[in-house]
Amino acid sequence: MKLLVLLLVVLFLLFISCTTGDDGSAAQLAMATLVTGVAGGKHVVDGPLTTDVTREAAPDLLLNEIDQQIVKIRPMATPVDQLSRCAGSKHAGSMIVDYHNVDTKPTSARLRVAYSAPVSEASASGDASRVKLYTDNDDIFDATDTVLVQGVNDYDTEGRVTRNELVLYVTSRDEEGGIYAMPVNGMKIDTLENCMPDIDSGTTLIRMGRAASELDVMSPEHFVVHPCLNS
Repeated sequence: MKLLVLLLVVLFLLFISCTTGDDGSAAQLAMATLVTGVAGGKHVVDGPLTTDVTREAAPDLLLNEIDQQIVKIRPMATPVDQLSRCAGSKHAGSMIVDYHNVDTKPTSARLRVAYSAPVSEASASGDASRVKLYTDNDDIFDATDTVLVQGVNDYDTEGRVTRNELVLYVTSRDEEGGIYAMPVNGMKIDTLENCMPDIDSGTTLIRMGRAASELDVMSPEHFVVHPCLNS
């Protein structure tokens, strides 16, 4: 009797997993976002790299024997060394051989809406040090990214303008558009320190390294490089 009950429970769990498998894959596909790279490649952000996302970006990618080897190569590591280790003769079951390029995320975007700093502490509405900026490509930025604002000078601890360029720290990205950032070396408004200065529309924002812990910087959680077919 106990064996029969155990068998029924196992069959029920298998039935539940089969019926909910498609919904889980659809949910992961809905969470993931594909960002177009500099050379037209795809980058998976806001979600894991699954087979459904891979088929959406490149339907023929999983059919090639060399793909598993290329996906393991990280562009920020040592791709030349890893490729040289794989040199030599390869067995192929077809006379047609496909080659894939490893792309990278764009490194810059332009400010779409100008930001004007408050003229005084009394006129500052909300947090003057953490503001929302709108760019023409918000998806390339993520939390803990540092951003160089080209052509905008930074300030010293006394609030005086220096010859260096302004550096921002991205705290989060709004799913509805825009990024939240705070200056690393901002201006001083009355008693408010490290405030965001004026940034004109069209200013170039250059994405630099991540300011996070060593483990977070080494982890590939923020985006996964998706190889694209070299046609």
